[in-house]
Amino acid sequence: MAIGSHYVIEYILDYLRRNGILEIVTLTTGNESELLRNHLGDGKRFGVNIEFSIAERIGTAGALEVAGSMLGATFVMFSLTRTWVQ
Repeated sequence: MAIGSHYVIEYILDYLRRNGILEIVTLTTGNESELLRNHLGDGKRFGVNIEFSIAERIGTAGALEVAGSMLGATFVMFSLTRTWVQ
């Protein structure tokens, strides 16, 4: 979903970068991951590093468990539902 000239996910990445959060792990399903990878890439153009954790629709806790090895001891979790690129 776009707001002005940017997609919502781009505003969120900018906010995270400006607040010192540079390592981003996205929790996505198979269908979403390709769309996000194509648009976001590795995150360099947004000034962050993006990794993708792909899981079936198993809920937030299940997705966090799948991504566990990619997360540090401290992390920020936010949830988006169909608010990225179309």
